[in-house]
Amino acid sequence: MNGWITFALILVFVGNIGGLLIIILQSKSSDEAKDQIISVNSKNQRILENELNDIKTERVTLRNELEVRDKENNELTQKIIELNRELFEKSDELNKFMGMSGNYPFVLVSSGASAKGIPGFTFTIANESDYPLYDVVVVVMDFNKILQSSKKEGSRFVIEREKFKDSIILMKDENHLAENSNIITSELFHYTQGILYLKVKSRSSFVTQRIAFVTEEKKIYQGFQVRDTENNILKEWLGKNTPKAVEEKLRKEFEKIPDKVEMTFVN
Repeated sequence: MNGWITFALILVFVGNIGGLLIIILQSKSSDEAKDQIISVNSKNQRILENELNDIKTERVTLRNELEVRDKENNELTQKIIELNRELFEKSDELNKFMGMSGNYPFVLVSSGASAKGIPGFTFTIANESDYPLYDVVVVVMDFNKILQSSKKEGSRFVIEREKFKDSIILMKDENHLAENSNIITSELFHYTQGILYLKVKSRSSFVTQRIAFVTEEKKIYQGFQVRDTENNILKEWLGKNTPKAVEEKLRKEFEKIPDKVEMTFVN
């Protein structure tokens, strides 16, 4: 009987030791798992920190690149603006040289010798620009004769060819007209009242001109207008000390010539 009791006590003791060993093993396994988790978390944290640092570095690099690019773009923009300004200046200079911007010939009337008590006049072809003109052609017509000898049909003047030729006072051409210079023609004409119509061209410009004469109290007054192809007045001149009433008469003479003059010739 005592033997069985002793055997039972041994089993209990051995069971307690086994349970204790299991608890110890379980505790050790749990600690190892915790250490493993901590190790993994630390490793992941280092990876994330490295990736974050890489992102920060890339951001700084990109920002620097953008700053450099912005600076280059600003410099390029300023350079483009400067080139455009230079291009405009050169284009303007070329246009002036070619007679496309304020560079055109026009005609002045100067006093000449009288004939039978009627004052005589000569024409002066002028270039007031800082650039030379080439292939200058001037045609001066007595528009009073055109009005008297033609028939108006709409905007056109129908006139016999010979009568039109009779209205031409001067035809002049010059190969070269230097800058700020003029050429006085030798032809002399006599005029006291009326309006002259001129076509004046150079190699790269074309203008029309009206020269009006008004006689008031035995004194001849004159004035002129230069117009472009769009009929804009480029230049206007009325003689000094011209009375207001005479200025009005000169302007009325200008208005005798329509904005657009077209001719139809008949035999």
